[in-house]
Amino acid sequence: MELNSKTVGLLTHDLKGPIGNLSMFTEMLNSLLVQQKENGTSDLDQAIWYSSYIHMISSKYVDQLQNWSDFVNMLDKQLEFYNSSVQLTELVHEVLQSNQIISSKKLITVQVESAISYGVSADSDVLRRVLDNLIQLFVLLMPNSSTLTITIAENPNKQAECRITGLQSNDEKLFETLYTQKVMLDQAEVFGKGLIKTTGIGLAFCGEAIREMNGTPFISIDADTLTAGFTLPCAV
Repeated sequence: MELNSKTVGLLTHDLKGPIGNLSMFTEMLNSLLVQQKENGTSDLDQAIWYSSYIHMISSKYVDQLQNWSDFVNMLDKQLEFYNSSVQLTELVHEVLQSNQIISSKKLITVQVESAISYGVSADSDVLRRVLDNLIQLFVLLMPNSSTLTITIAENPNKQAECRITGLQSNDEKLFETLYTQKVMLDQAEVFGKGLIKTTGIGLAFCGEAIREMNGTPFISIDADTLTAGFTLPCAV
């Protein structure tokens, strides 16, 4: 990826979100603690929630920086993958747990259906970050009180297939442009939906990482509902 005004603009846009959230929630936590001290109260439930949210945002911020670095290195063919046998279902549950604060706040119901017991051949940390990026984006874009369904099964080619369902079909452009195709946007375009805005660099990382692990990213539309998923070879 060439370092120019477009690239800097895209990265700056994506940095503003997590840094702004860290600043806002740190300030809210500080105000809450000061208020409790002045009132002589010791109800820490809200303070614990704020600190948990700050920890979550910080962790995702670190992952986001690593995703950007990995994406550029993948384009330059300079990233080495350390594939091993990864239990996909267990990893999905781990990632869902790390996103529980967001999903519970939006009253998202999560359903996981798994029909495989074998491991998949993948770099465990890279796959974790791919799943986290996809699931987090789904949760952020989905309306409140929606249902997020994750289905893991074997496809006709004897590969593991992970399907994430729950968005509307009008979100297709973001995934079709950056996830399933091996191209970046020609313009510094920002995808927006409500308060959520993204340049999609993280989503482009997901698609490229899946391809580099010998898998295939895909999307499908059924009854106005969008599914984003990927296949990965089974571990031998």
